Amino acid sequence: MGRTGHEMYTSSVGRGKILEHFHSGRLSHFASFIGDPGGVCLSVGCGTGIFEAEFISDSFDTVYAIEPKRGRIEAVDGAGVVPIQASCPPIPFRNESFDCIVAAGVVEHMEDESGFIEAAYESLKSTGEIYLTVPIEVGLGGLLRHLGRCYVDPTNPSIPDGGRRYIDYTMDELRKRVPRKKHARRHRYYNYTYLLDDVREWFTDVQIRGWPFAPTELPNLIYFVSARKE
Repeated sequence: MGRTGHEMYTSSVGRGKILEHFHSGRLSHFASFIGDPGGVCLSVGCGTGIFEAEFISDSFDTVYAIEPKRGRIEAVDGAGVVPIQASCPPIPFRNESFDCIVAAGVVEHMEDESGFIEAAYESLKSTGEIYLTVPIEVGLGGLLRHLGRCYVDPTNPSIPDGGRRYIDYTMDELRKRVPRKKHARRHRYYNYTYLLDDVREWFTDVQIRGWPFAPTELPNLIYFVSARKE
């Protein structure tokens, strides 16, 4: 027997509250990770600007927020937040323009994340800093994300039917041996280790904090990453 409309609505509302709590907690802790460095900040992939306006606008003199989708960038509204419609990379500013670059929940969606890391390095002033959130899609943290996704939304079509959706996780994923692949919408097989290699290639003083089980790195769902240009 199929679910009633009320059951589907209740389930949808419950999932929405869980996801809202998850994202709010993630952004709040990420903002604390960034701290209050001041100067001029570039936030990449800002969406509708909630993170920039509510969490980091008071930490900088100015926040430039770029987003490729017109509908989203037009919704950005916050004191000290300057919205710009643009894709990234490339970064549409002169080199050495920023004291800080922030990318919350966006790098894994980029087709050329290594190009972004290089562009970010060139766009930062001397001793500037970059802050990223990175999903853990392989390894033990990825398994936790996979199980959590099944629990929150068991109808997700990217996950096998029935009980297999809870165990269909390969040893290559657990061992972080999944190649560097990009998918338009599904990121279960995204290997974060390649991005960390890119950051270490260009930047120094790379710091990693796991979330939500900080300060340990594993097991976690997300990494907060900071690095400095020197």
